[in-house]
Amino acid sequence: MSRRLCCLALIALVVSSCAIQVAPQGGERDTKPPVLLRADPPDHTAGFRGNSIRLDFDEYVQLKDAASQFVVSPPLAQPPLIKARKKSILVSWDDTLREATTYTFSFGNCIVDNNEANPVADYQMVLSTGSVIDSLTVDGSVVDAYNDNPVNGALVMLYRSLPDSVPVTDLPANFSRTGSDGKFRISNVSPGKYYVLAVNDLNSNYRYDGGDERLAFTDSMIEVPVAGIRLRMFREVPESKLIRGFSIVAGKAAFAFSGPASGLQWEWITDSLYVNPYGWEWNLKQDSVTLWYRNQTADSMAIRFLQAGRIDTADFRLFKKAEKNQGISKKIIASDFSTTSFVNGKQQRKVPFSVEFRVPVASIDSSRIRFSADSVPVKVPFHWDDAIHRKLSFFSEWADDSMYRVLFLPGAFTDLFGKANDSSVVEFKVRGEREYASLRFDLRQQQPGSPRLLQLVSDHGDIVREAALRQDTIVSWGLLDAGIYRVKLIDDKNENGRWDTGDLLRRVQPELVRFAPETIPLRSNWDADLRLEEGK
Repeated sequence: MSRRLCCLALIALVVSSCAIQVAPQGGERDTKPPVLLRADPPDHTAGFRGNSIRLDFDEYVQLKDAASQFVVSPPLAQPPLIKARKKSILVSWDDTLREATTYTFSFGNCIVDNNEANPVADYQMVLSTGSVIDSLTVDGSVVDAYNDNPVNGALVMLYRSLPDSVPVTDLPANFSRTGSDGKFRISNVSPGKYYVLAVNDLNSNYRYDGGDERLAFTDSMIEVPVAGIRLRMFREVPESKLIRGFSIVAGKAAFAFSGPASGLQWEWITDSLYVNPYGWEWNLKQDSVTLWYRNQTADSMAIRFLQAGRIDTADFRLFKKAEKNQGISKKIIASDFSTTSFVNGKQQRKVPFSVEFRVPVASIDSSRIRFSADSVPVKVPFHWDDAIHRKLSFFSEWADDSMYRVLFLPGAFTDLFGKANDSSVVEFKVRGEREYASLRFDLRQQQPGSPRLLQLVSDHGDIVREAALRQDTIVSWGLLDAGIYRVKLIDDKNENGRWDTGDLLRRVQPELVRFAPETIPLRSNWDADLRLEEGK
């Protein structure tokens, strides 16, 4: 009996081993998307009065990235609720739809099957609360007003009237989004005239809110249908208000503003004699300013800023001398400086030898600065490039084949905290003329007498050369680095020597920017000629 039980146990073990589940091998991957069997209401229904949509498919479905893919145009005051239930997609909303309006429910690629996530590509449903389905279109493109690059993902909206306040409170009549090529197409538009407003809608509320959001708009109303609209997107100059004040290191604090604050005035709340301020240093955008002060033991600072009737107050603690923050000493080293005029380790021709100090220099002893060329002492004049004395330039007719040596003896520089530099040596050679390229530029203006800015721009977007023009001109630029360049022309209407942005409420467009159609490759020891005729 026991022997029979052992045999039965052995057979059971073998059968159990043979019953291990193995995934089926081979077979083609499912690549077919779900098939729509029924829509309630049917697509292109007119006279619609409901508040829900049901889509039934031939297989189980789910939603993927519905928050970004699913949109309704014109938008509803409250986003609709969308959910998947077995083989159906259900959409519902509480808002009352507008009278005589065509709505487009765009699902993008958010409806996918359960197994392989195959999408129902670019599915749309069109419904009208009126007696007809509107079918007119508006298409065009959105580009960056400054660099002419296409803008991807911009929200392009139609309004019956151009907004007269910011933030904009009204929802648009219709909208669409740009693709990676900056192009857009707004469909199912009702007849009439519209303003077009494009926004990079950072908070996804289908409105322009100002601040960091950029926009583009048409000067006048357009009558649909219309094709080929070109919108130039820009960021308005924001209202300047204090964002925050903060301590960087002992002796150095900074204040950040939301926009240019060049007309700023300030009043000390803290006793200024206690802080002992040395000077203010603005950044290039004029939206941030650094305050250098001598009392490195001061523990707090309070300042009141006044601009255009607005009052902002900054009140914060200061790092003290030798105080540590996150394990890093907040001590400023007086002798630290860097050279800013070298390229690939060589001094630029016809450019000052420039050094930039970490800390403003309160005094300089020129007798402790020694220049030599091939070991022969030479005198090289210098001047400060800034009011705060952090940027120092030495200029000479640098010789190609000479080896230059600059010796900064101890005590050549004394900073605002009374610390002097240690001994430092800088050696350099000058880039030879054969290492540069040159460009001769012949411009023929479409409207002679109109102020223009001609710019040579590197492939990184940096302005390398610039000239103000009013008529047909030949410009020659030498000592250019080898590289790829673009030629940029700005309509400088107010003749202030820079590109100006637009303003929605004042109905001011940004200054027009155009680029030459071809890039310009420049090689070392190479001269190039270029002719550009506006309008061609």
